[in-house]
Amino acid sequence: MFTSRVRLLIAFCISIPFMVNALTCPAYTHKTAIKGQISSLPAGWFVYAEEWGNGLYKSSIQSYSPSVIPSTESDQPRSIDISDDGKWIVYATGVGEYGARCYIVSTAGKFKTEIPTNHANTVRFLRNSPYGTEIFYTHSRSKFHAVKVTLQDNAAPQIGQDRTVADFSSDWNYEITIWGGSDGQYGVYGDQIVGKMGEPVNGAQVNRTAFITIPDQGRGIAGPEDIYKWANDHPNSLESDGSYWGCGFTMSHDGQMCLQNSAWIGNECLPSKYSTVQIDGQTYLMDHKGPYITKFLRSGSLPIEINAQILDPAYGVSINWCPTEYWIGNYMDLEFNEWSFSNSNQFVIGALKGRIAPRKAIWILQWSTNTWTMITPDQNNTVYTDPAVYFTGVIKTVTPVPQILQGRPVQMKIMTVGRGAKRIASGSFTECELFTIRGISLGNFKKQPGSDDIELPTATHSALLVKWKR
Repeated sequence: MFTSRVRLLIAFCISIPFMVNALTCPAYTHKTAIKGQISSLPAGWFVYAEEWGNGLYKSSIQSYSPSVIPSTESDQPRSIDISDDGKWIVYATGVGEYGARCYIVSTAGKFKTEIPTNHANTVRFLRNSPYGTEIFYTHSRSKFHAVKVTLQDNAAPQIGQDRTVADFSSDWNYEITIWGGSDGQYGVYGDQIVGKMGEPVNGAQVNRTAFITIPDQGRGIAGPEDIYKWANDHPNSLESDGSYWGCGFTMSHDGQMCLQNSAWIGNECLPSKYSTVQIDGQTYLMDHKGPYITKFLRSGSLPIEINAQILDPAYGVSINWCPTEYWIGNYMDLEFNEWSFSNSNQFVIGALKGRIAPRKAIWILQWSTNTWTMITPDQNNTVYTDPAVYFTGVIKTVTPVPQILQGRPVQMKIMTVGRGAKRIASGSFTECELFTIRGISLGNFKKQPGSDDIELPTATHSALLVKWKR
């Protein structure tokens, strides 16, 4: 609609060492969107709620025919997530810091069970948990928790032990967003958490996109030392306090990719407050006009500049701009948000909303081709919230090993166990090569049979670079 009248204005020039110049965007920048057809999407179904409305709705992707899932009629669901097998749905309902409740229910509406979560507004399946099936939730302003759940096809879920997975109560400037909504979305997988968080910088609270690694391969309790540390604590941010953060977080079901909207992160390469368009004499900020995807940054890895996560191909995956007809208004006027990865890594689902949005709708984005497909009726003006999607017949996809682990050494935390022995958590890798900080190789070390870790010489220094091998 506005294509002929839209021109990008370069708002800021940021010097990035790996770029030819500040105007060179990475090859995975998709500023041209493709309008997709529902018939081209894989078969499946999706769930959603209506803003301030009751009931958890479910519909086929190919044929929009929503119905309320039984036993959810009196709820106002949000923070909706689907299990990997497509048989269970978890969600929060209620309003306020102390009024929310969380439930798990089968997709057929059977065996609805309350999850004791201290009135959490955000819940997620903690995929690849070391303790089996767990539900992750925001316990308080300083803690993340997870609770064990045993699921059976024809029986109510059995609620097990609750545990703390992260505790930031040592400093009040560390603050978890507990109110839910796009600001309170967190992506989780195994020992990984990503989302918006307040943290102290020179005694003041500054909002950051926080990558948090749970120690001991997800069995421990993360603290301030387990948040990934950026190379620049005081970036050149439009925010006066130096805040750099996003929202609408979600993580792929194999833990390899993290997606978010830019709020105070970026430059003109991505939809952000640093990129603007001018339409009929009006200038609009482009934040929330499409998401970007990065790899997860583990605590202990070499610090990088905040923008490098987006613009360096070693860390960035995709930058996706929405169709140009939606390049209007600021984020409160029109936004794509409340993103959720599907069980296929190629697709995410999100909601289009805002005061001047020409239509409220649910969209599926195939990020690799920047194909945007609206899956709710064009004439429907229902305000949709917190969608989630499941593709039937699709085996959970696994993203190839990230370049950050393939092509270059990364700094990792070396753990000390009894009698000074050293080890390093290796995940699915079987071998690693150690380097000094100056790049001198110390040799190869292999995982021993029956162990989850690679044993290192007792004299190994903690500040090392590790290059993983299969």
